[in-house]
Amino acid sequence: MHLIHVTDRSAGGDCRDSVGGSPFLPAGATVPRCRLCEQPMVLFFQFDVREDFGVPFQAGSHFLAFMCPKHNDAAWLEEAYNDSPLPAEFWNGDSGHYAFLLYPPGVLQSDGQLDPYIAPYELEFSAATEAIEQDIGFARGATDAFKIGGLPGWLNYAPDKRCACGGQMAFLCQVPENFGFCKLPEAAEQPDGFSSDEYGLLLGNMVFVLGCDRQCDPRAMIAICDN
Repeated sequence: MHLIHVTDRSAGGDCRDSVGGSPFLPAGATVPRCRLCEQPMVLFFQFDVREDFGVPFQAGSHFLAFMCPKHNDAAWLEEAYNDSPLPAEFWNGDSGHYAFLLYPPGVLQSDGQLDPYIAPYELEFSAATEAIEQDIGFARGATDAFKIGGLPGWLNYAPDKRCACGGQMAFLCQVPENFGFCKLPEAAEQPDGFSSDEYGLLLGNMVFVLGCDRQCDPRAMIAICDN
């Protein structure tokens, strides 16, 4: 696994590994909008996938995590929390206030416009060895940290999901419970948040991000919340 570290270095519009910052997207693509209120979403973090991360996604892919600034709730896609298969275009059936995207290697671009909510800082990554726990009926990573790869730190269950295309929904990264993303001073306080000067992702739950290992579509991602 690789631990994700938020540095104290400001991220400019050319930084591809950041909290906040300027999102790297395909030409013509725009920041996703909340399906509940049509507000442009907040960029919480983004990073390029490296080969040494050891995750089953193409090196050079780019991941972005967005959520609505007004709707702060846990992720919800019914099929992600039970044994039923994921339906076609399952990303259109979630609660609509968040968007996790994994673009394959290719030309992405930033317009240089920084996210107006999250303070932009560069990310760094460090390889680490993870202890594995198996005393709760399934294997889980013992490192409940902001990380890429390894084993998810499952708390209550360990779902085994396949994409509608047949690909395995593989673990990419996790965000720990009540992990704070520093907000810009001029940004509004987050509704239902746990801090007056930070934003939390998906109501501050422990968040596990899984994606189709065939990368059939950039939207073929699920977020599973646990606490």
